[in-house]
This record gives sequence, C-alpha cells and structure tokens, in this order.
Amino acid sequence: MYNNFYPKSHVWPVGRTHKILLIMKLTIFLLVSFILEANAGAYAQKVTLFEKKSSINQVFEEISNQTGFDFLFSTSMLNEAKTVSIQVKNAELDDVLKKLFAGQPFTYVIVNKSVVVSKKEQSVSDSSQNVTISGVF
Repeated sequence: MYNNFYPKSHVWPVGRTHKILLIMKLTIFLLVSFILEANAGAYAQKVTLFEKKSSINQVFEEISNQTGFDFLFSTSMLNEAKTVSIQVKNAELDDVLKKLFAGQPFTYVIVNKSVVVSKKEQSVSDSSQNVTISGVF
C-alpha cells in the first residue's frame, strides 16, 4: 500500500518509506498513550487525612489544599454538621468523601473540579405517619 503512496525517488533515504511510516505510527501511538495516562492521573486524586473531632469545614479546606477541588456549600447548612474523625492515607478522593459524608445529613456531587454539597432529601417513608381512615361506603 505504501509503495505507491510516495515515489521512491522523492523520499530520503531511498527505499525507506515503509520504515519511516512505521516509526511515525509508533511515535504517535506513544504520544497518545502518555497523554491518556496523564489525563487519567489527574482524575485519580489521592488524599491523606488525619483529623480527630474536626469541623467538616476544616476537612473541606484540607482536601481542597491537597487536591485543588473547590467545595460549594451553604454556611448555614454546615451548622447541622457533626464533628468528623477520619484517618486515610493515599486514598482516592471519592472514597474519602464517602467516608466523610457517611454519618452526615449531607450528600455531594463532583462536577469538574468542584464538590457540590447539599442536604440529603428526606424520604417519604421517613416522614410519613400512620393514619387511619374510616368511613362509610
């Protein structure tokens, strides 16, 4: 296929067209591989925390310093937060957030480089009461 693509007289060194194209393919493959690896490493953020009875706001600041992620929340909402004790070493950000929010009345969503914190929705079965309805048909 490559024999007819370039005339042999115009490619230097003469007769090496196939080898040059093979080297170019290999170079492009390696570049794409390295770019994808670097991109995957950016999303797998590692976090190390050793906090005892700290406020959740302090833990947010520490995670933000280590990962560069921003936390979006209402300060009045954090008044309902419990103190946090967490110890993790080189754990992924998502695992740390799952542990952090396990006993809290909050939930989170990661959007780009931000963590959006919101109140948990109260389920219908939790807020419902038993009601007896009687009547005549």
